[in-house]
Amino acid sequence: MSVKIFKVDSLPTGFEGLLADASKEGFSFLDKMKTAWESGSNKFNKQGELFLAAFVDGELAGVGGRSIDPHIENGLVGRVRHLYVSPSFRKQGVGKALVSEILKEAEEFFMTMRLSTENSGTSDFCKKVGFTEATKEHQTHFIDLD
Repeated sequence: MSVKIFKVDSLPTGFEGLLADASKEGFSFLDKMKTAWESGSNKFNKQGELFLAAFVDGELAGVGGRSIDPHIENGLVGRVRHLYVSPSFRKQGVGKALVSEILKEAEEFFMTMRLSTENSGTSDFCKKVGFTEATKEHQTHFIDLD
């Protein structure tokens, strides 16, 4: 199995399938992201931002992005956004590959990357890929960039 990660400038082919998977699991964040993307309010196109799609054998397996953290005014803090891997591709390195690519070169733009999750499985995953737990408002995990 080979994971291929691409920076995308539009919602990738297969996104509706991921959206359906996320909805079945009770997650609404991809729906919110799609609405923001289509309205133009967030297209991950500011300096330092990006949106990625992960494919396995031509099938969309996951997505995730990096943006300026909207909860910090100085612009030096980034945020991991809308990270989601289809249940059928979990525990196969897709999430790790997405996070690795999100963090790649992030230090050129940000001092720290943060994220927020209420999901215990996601929290465990974040710790496995190097994030530290936090208890601040709008932040459950962070990683300082060197």
